[in-house]
Amino acid sequence: MHNQKLGKKDDFLHCIDKGDVPQSTLHIDHLGTLDATSKSYKYIFAVVDGFSKYTWIYPTKTTETQEVVRHLESWVTIFGSPQRIISDKGTAYTSKMFKEFCSKYKIEHVEITAGVPRSNGQQQNRTSGISTRHKYSGPLILTFTIRQNLHHLKLYSV
Repeated sequence: MHNQKLGKKDDFLHCIDKGDVPQSTLHIDHLGTLDATSKSYKYIFAVVDGFSKYTWIYPTKTTETQEVVRHLESWVTIFGSPQRIISDKGTAYTSKMFKEFCSKYKIEHVEITAGVPRSNGQQQNRTSGISTRHKYSGPLILTFTIRQNLHHLKLYSV
């Protein structure tokens, strides 16, 4: 009895279906705070396809809902609506505006526990190796290396 843990009991992780086609499940999160660029970008909004693991990164000035929805609206215009979006419980993803976005496109929103990397493994695995490599100069915002696949990405201002 004296060895028993107090507080909330641990629970099992539940698998979230990634779908059977690319771009049906998206994992989203913010990275940062980074050194601000000349255009005041301080964060990266990352979108990972749960099926293919393809990753889109967008520079952002804040982590607010307006920027998240703006980038996702652009993504939906190009690729169509995903079946589900998986995110942590950050304020950008729990806001009324984000819920309206999901409702508009009939997207299931799955919220996972923030600060527990294993609860959103797709996002954590893809973004854990993203790091800044160079100082900012000219139109170049950031240069990243995704170590897992040794891809070099350059992100330019838009």
